[in-house]
Amino acid sequence: MIKVRLVQADVPNANGRVYPRDVLESALKAIQKNRLFAQFGMPEGTSIDLLEIAASVGNFSFDDEGFLCAELIALETPKGKVLTESLVSTEFDYRPAGIGRVDKNGVITDYRFTSIGVLSKGSGA
Repeated sequence: MIKVRLVQADVPNANGRVYPRDVLESALKAIQKNRLFAQFGMPEGTSIDLLEIAASVGNFSFDDEGFLCAELIALETPKGKVLTESLVSTEFDYRPAGIGRVDKNGVITDYRFTSIGVLSKGSGA
């Protein structure tokens, strides 16, 4: 199990998007009864590539700096094994993937999580 930071609430990210904390909290409530998975790469659209699933995601919380954090548990899948083996030598970024509306100022509303993207640090994806 590893604890990761996903996104900082109320602060523009590298793409100029702002995820308000209340929008993230609402999106978390919507997934309470469902499982959320982490997959390698960022999905296009809302589909999840089952071959890329590496971990189960849960136990969400906000840290003192306003980052939404989660615990990832590597699964016994081919990509889960890659994630486990890679943690020794590779740094990863973890980013929320989902759908929502973006206003002209980059503020996200009506957000819904679809998965968590696992990216090699500095990949810029």
